[in-house]
Amino acid sequence: MSDELKPKSIWGFFLSIKSILLFLLKSIWGFFLRMKSILLFLLKSIWGFFLRMKSILLFLLIFIIPLAITTSTFFVPGNWIYGAYMPFAVSAIILTTEVVLYLWMWALGNAYYKASPVREKFSNKAFRLFVWIPLLVTVLFIAFWVYGASTISRGKLSAATMLSSTLLFAIPLQLVFMIGKFYCFYFAAKLIKSAETGTEARFEDFTKEFILLLFFPIGLWFIQPRINKLYRQLTIR
Repeated sequence: MSDELKPKSIWGFFLSIKSILLFLLKSIWGFFLRMKSILLFLLKSIWGFFLRMKSILLFLLIFIIPLAITTSTFFVPGNWIYGAYMPFAVSAIILTTEVVLYLWMWALGNAYYKASPVREKFSNKAFRLFVWIPLLVTVLFIAFWVYGASTISRGKLSAATMLSSTLLFAIPLQLVFMIGKFYCFYFAAKLIKSAETGTEARFEDFTKEFILLLFFPIGLWFIQPRINKLYRQLTIR
């Protein structure tokens, strides 16, 4: 009798293991789905925050705070300037400005674009590629700057070597950075004008908006109120 029950016991054991594994997989999958929902909610809140943000707050984040960090370098001891403080200050200035700028740009060029009727008139695929280029170049530039500044301060790298490295790497990166940034401004200007008119705008239609964005952050005082209005219209609709 025990020999007959043995296969059944083994089969029951495997069924129990299968049930436990299925339960664990369902729990893990449910956890990821909940996390995905929370992440999407947070991202939607962030994009909405940037689209609702007043010009004064955006100006504060992009210009005033970096200016305050720059000004602080005049009030620190000289050994700090040539030590760790200066690389930190420059990195903080660049990161603050660029991260806020491109989060704002992504909120407009991707989040608003997908929710607005203008998405049926033209694609934002090129924008989603180009918007990452300035951010990646910024990270590379900061790494290059911090490494170079710290190496010079330890006397392991001459200023001449640093200058030649800048000519070889920093200038080409800057050119790539400007191409990506100009296209992002171009797309943002086109999107704003197209959303306002309801038709796909040509360059001559949004030249004014493009020039305002080129003079960022001054131009944001004229651009951001229009984005606020477009976002309110979208939420009402």
